[in-house]
Amino acid sequence: MKYLDKIKIAIKDIINQMFIISGNDCTYDQIENRTDFWFNQMTMTNEQFEKWQKWGTNYLIKKLKFKKKLAEQEMGMIGLRHGLKIDNKIEERQQKINELLK
Repeated sequence: MKYLDKIKIAIKDIINQMFIISGNDCTYDQIENRTDFWFNQMTMTNEQFEKWQKWGTNYLIKKLKFKKKLAEQEMGMIGLRHGLKIDNKIEERQQKINELLK
């Protein structure tokens, strides 16, 4: 398999994992050719974003043999280019719910 093909598979896997971690019922294949602003319709929390970044960094190290620093940089770029909008209000609402349940 060519290196460019491995990169394409990695991007697809990383984006699919973003949807899983953020709880959005979507896949890369569903959004691949969309031209609307689909990424504004879905959100993730800062905690979910950090979890996704860590997962993606480890994925790049394992699958593409990236050094840790390069993997972190690449995940930063993937986050900027393909990441969902971060909505911290979700975390605030969940925190208030948890406080009320105590």
